[in-house]
Amino acid sequence: MNPFDAIALGVWTRLRNLIGALDRVDRLETSSEFDGWLNAVAQDDAALEMTIREFLLRALRLASDPINAQLLSHLDTNGASTLGALLQVIPLSRVELTERVNELARAGLTVQALDGEQVEATPLARGFLALLSEIVQKVQEQARNDYLLNPNAKMPLAQMHKRPAHHF
Repeated sequence: MNPFDAIALGVWTRLRNLIGALDRVDRLETSSEFDGWLNAVAQDDAALEMTIREFLLRALRLASDPINAQLLSHLDTNGASTLGALLQVIPLSRVELTERVNELARAGLTVQALDGEQVEATPLARGFLALLSEIVQKVQEQARNDYLLNPNAKMPLAQMHKRPAHHF
């Protein structure tokens, strides 16, 4: 699966779970404050887009934090891990690591078994990491072909920009 599809699937999977949970709570509560909320979102493309965009930006912000990215990369490379095993490779206290894992889970980037032992990266996290790797590779290609880092690369010819003629 390409990174974009993995990210889209991961975002929708998590958002669908959140929306479904909100809908279940709304149906159980006696308050009518949010009656019709789900139908309104389902019928309003702009509201749905805003919800998706906000959720995606939050997930990408969390995933792009250097320590979170290191944690997700470790999970992606090594598979599910316990918090104890993660503490061996991520320079955080137990409390800080637990909070980060919980925050990543709320954003759909990790999942944790019900017994709380194993943490693993989700398709959303794997898609983000794959996209990051693709971008890094493309930047490396640019760097390898730039005369600043590669003495064998040709210096680009200066571009002559013509100024538009001014008519007075």
